[in-house]
Formats: sequence, structure tokens, C-alpha cells
Amino acid sequence: MDDNKSHTYDHSDIQQNCGNSIINEFVENTNHLEWINFDRFKSVKIINKRGAFSPIYSAVWIEGPKCKFDEDAKTWLRNGPIKVILKRLSDTQNLSQGFANQLYKYRRCYQSSTLADYFGMTKDPASNYMLIMKYYEQGNLYSYLDQSLGALCWRDIVEILFNISAGLNFIHETGLVHGNLHGGNILVENEADSIDARISDTGLPLYNCLDKWVTAICNDPEPSDLSNQFDAAEEIKFSNLENITF
Repeated sequence: MDDNKSHTYDHSDIQQNCGNSIINEFVENTNHLEWINFDRFKSVKIINKRGAFSPIYSAVWIEGPKCKFDEDAKTWLRNGPIKVILKRLSDTQNLSQGFANQLYKYRRCYQSSTLADYFGMTKDPASNYMLIMKYYEQGNLYSYLDQSLGALCWRDIVEILFNISAGLNFIHETGLVHGNLHGGNILVENEADSIDARISDTGLPLYNCLDKWVTAICNDPEPSDLSNQFDAAEEIKFSNLENITF
């Protein structure tokens, strides 16, 4: 029996502490996610002032995620304290239903075993909403390769490439694009007998920009116009990027 699916989470504190109906509905309708008050984190430190789409912080979650339901006590047991990543979402004070629809699609991606795990959402003192994500000890692919000094066997390389490919395939099957894939958002963790590589930073705040970019590329399939179409797409992409506040 899967304890995480056998019992629903208590979301009674969301309305009081979240303050946004779109986020309320999103968390309440995703049984495996939690709303965690920001005061349940300590040692919050910024580790990337300007990531691809938003600042990223490390923190210690005091209680940690729910891991098992205690039938006798009728409560969830937790495995904290644990170190986690807090990823701030930009411009979440002006959320639209379109953004909410993208959240649901990205939730489907994160449910895949090929993408970085996350536990729920919180809100910092400045009223910025944040994703609570698993902390990967080896960091991103760049830092992992630096630590290994390039001493990777073929099996390691194949495992990393397979995991990245599987993650991209899942994203595309969901009808989305990543938009900014590089070694900095491939998270790596050594397992007992394998390497676990997960895709992260799937670019939530850029969904409008990406939609326009893809539309510009694909709007006219005539080969004679493809070059001009690509140039137009690049102009749309970078003009939108310049207007985004991180």
C-alpha cells in the first residue's frame, strides 16, 4: 500500500496563509503537494542570485516532508530536518488562469521520475511564492563534472544522457517545451549503484514568451520562409526576455 495515496493531506491552513485563490486551488487539488509556512524553514541562503528564471535558495525544512501515515496516531510522520531548495517564482502577485494551467501541466512533469522532485509551495516575507524542491547533494551537472575531474565511465555517461532524454521526452509528451536546457539545470545525485540525473528549472515564468516563440517558428512551414521565420522568432524571444523581471 502506498501511504502517500491512501490518505489525503490536510490543507486547512492554506486559505489563512496563502492569500491567493489560484495557488489555493492548485495545492488543494494536488494531493502529494503541501503548503508550508515560511517560518518552518531556517538557514535560508541564496545560492544563485539570478538563475535562468528566478533566484534559488537553500534552506533547512525543520519538519521535513511527510513520509508515512501513523494509523494509531492518525497523523503523518515526517523525516526532517532536511535541506531543500526554494525556487522563487517571478511576478506571482499578478497570476492569471493561464499561469495556473501551466502549473498543472508542470505538475504532471514533476510527477515523472525523470524530473527533479518537489514537495510543495511556500511564500516568503516579501510575498513571493516559491517552489519547495529536493536538494541534490552533487549539485548540477557542471559541478558534478568538476568534482569527478572528468573520470566518468561509459555507463555513467549513458545513464546521465538517458535520464536527460527521458525527462525531455516526458516534457514534450505533456505538450510543453523546456526552453533553457543546459548543465546548470541538470541536477545530479549518486545512488548506490547508479547516477540519478534530473531536469529542473522548466521555465514557468516564460510560458507566454515561449508560446510566441514557438508560434513564430512554426506559423509558416514553407521552406523558403524558414530562415526569415527563424530570425523573427529570435527577435520575439529576446525582446520578451529583455522585458522579464527576475
